[in-house]
Amino acid sequence: ALATQEHRSMVGSRAHAIFRGQVLITKPAIGCDADQQSRALLLSDTGTVDQMPTLVVEPDDVEGAAHGSTVSDLQGEELFYMMCRGLTEETAKIMLTKGFIRHIIQEFPFENMKARLMDQITEVAHSASVQWRYTDIEGDEFFDNFMGRDEEMASVF
Repeated sequence: ALATQEHRSMVGSRAHAIFRGQVLITKPAIGCDADQQSRALLLSDTGTVDQMPTLVVEPDDVEGAAHGSTVSDLQGEELFYMMCRGLTEETAKIMLTKGFIRHIIQEFPFENMKARLMDQITEVAHSASVQWRYTDIEGDEFFDNFMGRDEEMASVF
């Protein structure tokens, strides 16, 4: 048996999102598999997120049990990449924001609700702020840093 809990939130200005989820695997659930994930997208510098995913496993014999939590913002590098391919900043922000939440909304059973939510997300994305991160790297440090990031990303997958 597989139990999956996925939580996504988009947090704008003055908003505060709180996630406290728990997956409980009891002794009768021997051999089950559970996954709990919480992801948040900050759309402003003033929004805040508190996440506390909890996984409680009673039996010793489970296939897998995982939980995780991430908080990120719209990245300037992602925006730049999309803009270099001809998209406007506005269109890129909307695409990134919709991409963050799309697969959750696709699970909704009512088509008119999906369309209304995607329209609301478009409105929210217009006011999203972007975080630019700049690292000044000279000489061989660039290659070392790049390879380190590549290895770090490979370990995630």
